[in-house]
Amino acid sequence: MVMNPRTHPRGAAPDFALPEPNPNPARMTDALWWLVCMRERLEPASENGGTYANKPGYHNAGNNLPDHGPGNIKTDHSIRKAPDRLGPWWKTKSSAHDWTFFDAQRGDYKTIQKYTKRLVNSMRDPKDLRPDDVYAYTLGQTDGDPVIEGYNEYKDDNETSADKTHLWHRHDSFRRNIIGSFPHMWKALTIDMGWTYAEWQKSVSKDLTLEEEEVDDATIEKIANRVVEKLTQVTPLKGDNGQPDGTQTTPLGHHVLSQGIPGADGKRVPAYQLLQTIAREAQPDGSETP
Repeated sequence: MVMNPRTHPRGAAPDFALPEPNPNPARMTDALWWLVCMRERLEPASENGGTYANKPGYHNAGNNLPDHGPGNIKTDHSIRKAPDRLGPWWKTKSSAHDWTFFDAQRGDYKTIQKYTKRLVNSMRDPKDLRPDDVYAYTLGQTDGDPVIEGYNEYKDDNETSADKTHLWHRHDSFRRNIIGSFPHMWKALTIDMGWTYAEWQKSVSKDLTLEEEEVDDATIEKIANRVVEKLTQVTPLKGDNGQPDGTQTTPLGHHVLSQGIPGADGKRVPAYQLLQTIAREAQPDGSETP
C-alpha cells in the first residue's frame, strides 16, 4: 500500500511501495524516486523540479564528470570525496533532487522556509544523526530575504549560492553511496515530515519481544511444519567419483538422521519423528502433520 506522508502515524514504520513506476531507472534509483513522490504528496503545493541532468555536480552521473581521482581539485566536487565514490550507484545515477514550491515562485516563501528550516535545523543539531550520512549539502530559503541559505554536511557549516532559483526551489545533494538506499531516503523524508529524531528511531526499531498471544495456532502450525519439511529433507550423497554412494543426509546431518536424538528414557528418537510430534502437539486438534 502506498504511504501517505501527510497522514502517516508518527513513529510508524515506512512503506516503500512506489506510487508509480520509476520514469528513468537508468539514471535514477527507485529509492530516490520514492522520496521524490513522497515529497510531492507531503506538500501538494510543490512539484519535482528534477533529478538527473547532464551538468556538473550531483544531478549528473559520476561517469559523466571530470574525474582525476579522489581529492583532486580538478575532479568534479560531487565525486571528490570518499562516500561519493562508493557503492553501486555513484557512476551511473543522479544523486540530487530539486524540490520546487509554487508559492515561492510568486514571492511567498513561507512553504519553502518551513521545509528548508526543518532540514537545516536537523543538520545543525549534533543530537540528530539522520542527515549525517545522507546529505552532502542543501540550498534553499529560510528567512525570506534574497540571500540563499543552506548547510554543508561535509563541512559542518553554512552553505550559500549565487543562484537565485534556490529562492523558490530547494536543492538537495545526497551522498552518492546511499542514493539507492530506501532506509536513508526514509531518514530524509522524516526530517521533511517534521518528525523528531526519537520518532524516526521508533519507526525503524524492531520489537524483539514476541508475546504468546500475538501468535495464533495456525501460524505455529505453519512454522512447525516448515521446520519439519526443511530439516528432514533428504539429499543423496555422492562419492569421490561424483556418483551417488547410497548414503543420504539432511540439514540435521547424517548422524542425527540415522541415529536419532536421545529421549528422556534413554532411547533414541528419530529426528523427523521428534519434530513431527512437536508440530502435531502445536495444532489445536492434534491432527497428524502431513
